[in-house]
Amino acid sequence: MVTYQEQPTCTNCGFPLRENSTESAQNLIDLSKLTWLGVAFAGIWINVIIISLFTPDLVSGSQQEHLRLSLYLSWIWGILASNFALEAHQKGLTQTQLKIYAVVTIVIWSIASLVAHYAPVMVSGSDPTSLPLFSLMAPAVALFLTRSSGIVISNLKFAE
Repeated sequence: MVTYQEQPTCTNCGFPLRENSTESAQNLIDLSKLTWLGVAFAGIWINVIIISLFTPDLVSGSQQEHLRLSLYLSWIWGILASNFALEAHQKGLTQTQLKIYAVVTIVIWSIASLVAHYAPVMVSGSDPTSLPLFSLMAPAVALFLTRSSGIVISNLKFAE
């Protein structure tokens, strides 16, 4: 004779409950962590695009040729910063730590974007060559701060 085990059912709708409901809760937590990782990525890349498109050009030579150095270089810093954000996610940060990391990353890259756009341009020579030094340095500094904040936040302990 075959005996069947009765599955527990929902008291409201009568549908059978899953045996591993804790697994689905864990998947929701992982999805929330991925959401915060996506927020950090969006913060990095929106600001990389702003830096690339709206920062001053390098103007040099007697013909005053314009060269968009930040357009050529800032995406490299964005790729590296995205890699550091992914590393921070893979370290096993808690959800609270990832929220803080995403917000800090957005703030860092937003400040870098503002500095790259509004900082003064260095002008030199008889044919005035203008070098947007801060436009080139701001994404690199933001990359360093993104990495450093990931290390600092991973060492913070929060009650969950």
